[in-house]
Amino acid sequence: SYGNVDALSGLFNALAALMGGSGFINAIAIVFVVGFFGAFLATAFAPDRLLGPKWLMSVILIYLVLFLPKATLQVVDKVGGQPPAVIGNVPLGLAFQAGMTSSVGNTLTELFENALQVIPGTAGLPADLTYAEHGLVFGARIVTATQSAGFTDPVFKSNVTNFLQNCTFYDISQGFLSASVFTASTDIWPLLADTNPARYSTYTDSSGVVTALPCPSVYSSIDNAMNVTAVPTLMQKIGLQLNPALQLSGNPTLPGIQAALLLDQQVSAAYARFNIATAATSAATIIRQNAVIDSIHAASLLSSQAANDPSAMMLGIATAQATIQMNTQQIASGQIASQALPLVRNAIEAVIYGLFPFILLLALMMGGVQGFQLLKGYGLALVWIALWPPIYAIINYLDTLAIAKNAAANAYNALNGAQGLTLATTNAIYSGMISDMAVAGYLVMSVPAIAAAVVFGLNK
Repeated sequence: SYGNVDALSGLFNALAALMGGSGFINAIAIVFVVGFFGAFLATAFAPDRLLGPKWLMSVILIYLVLFLPKATLQVVDKVGGQPPAVIGNVPLGLAFQAGMTSSVGNTLTELFENALQVIPGTAGLPADLTYAEHGLVFGARIVTATQSAGFTDPVFKSNVTNFLQNCTFYDISQGFLSASVFTASTDIWPLLADTNPARYSTYTDSSGVVTALPCPSVYSSIDNAMNVTAVPTLMQKIGLQLNPALQLSGNPTLPGIQAALLLDQQVSAAYARFNIATAATSAATIIRQNAVIDSIHAASLLSSQAANDPSAMMLGIATAQATIQMNTQQIASGQIASQALPLVRNAIEAVIYGLFPFILLLALMMGGVQGFQLLKGYGLALVWIALWPPIYAIINYLDTLAIAKNAAANAYNALNGAQGLTLATTNAIYSGMISDMAVAGYLVMSVPAIAAAVVFGLNK
């Protein structure tokens, strides 16, 4: 399964209970009686006198092979990290077909993505960005999730914005800090430590007391809180967003810790693959950089408001609105790629499994060639849905390569030739990432048609 262990285990448990109950046995008995009279009439009036015996033999075979034997299923999650679920007393016909088709589809997906990981150079795909691990365009989802994140504690964020307004912006305007170095830095926060000691900024401590302190003292207090609580909390929050299944562990504290550990390697892999950061850059540094850039934007808008500069405020608001309008449709298309269609796939898969009792009753009713043709169609439907993950894996690989090229181009700073996430490149990286995810969304919508063409004939 791909992120839906709980749904499939509940469905298979329900099917096992339904098909093992007396009500379904009575339904089979009714089908046998109705089918017997149909076969009797067909034998009496049809030219083929063996039609009745053929029906009887076929329905007995279907009953003895597909329904009567029971099997145990294990549902294994390949994406979300949920623990496996074991379901017993599932009719063999459903268990065999579901197990066979899903296993073949998953094997094809894993073989393809394992081969992609050993490709040398820039054509390789990191293990943390494969479809089998985390779903479609996971690398792009990591970048957009981290770039749209800001400090969650309002008091802490207020301290940071006040420091930027009262200390950093004056350092830049007076030449104490180079503006070009500030905008081109891939790690802004350490630059701000060398601030003018003659200036003061307000600081709110953990008890809510507001004091005016020299800028170096404020920086030291903010730096300590940032390393101890602010960035780790933000990493746990983003990690749980990108790995939601961790919240199902039942432990109230463990999921956040696991999410931060997972995010550490995931962020590093994504940013290094997209050439936005080096492989040696830690996830905490990357997330801190994004959060500081978010605070700089907020402080800039507040500064224009405090200075009673309506033109700067209107320009900032207009820029934000234009960005939102440009990205809204593309974000929706990106959501189709990353969430909507995989969810549709899981829903269709569950519906096909849920239809098995009705398919079995209809096959028993029809019998003969028609009954076996119905079961063949049902098996092809399972093959069709099992082909989606291998095709998703191919699309994920192609999209990841394309996104990596565009992200590397957008992360280039022409002023100093540096490569990375800076104040000057962040908007281009984010907008380009959203646009590329939109293209991936449109491409992913073709997966059902491609799978159907393979199963039912490429000429159709």
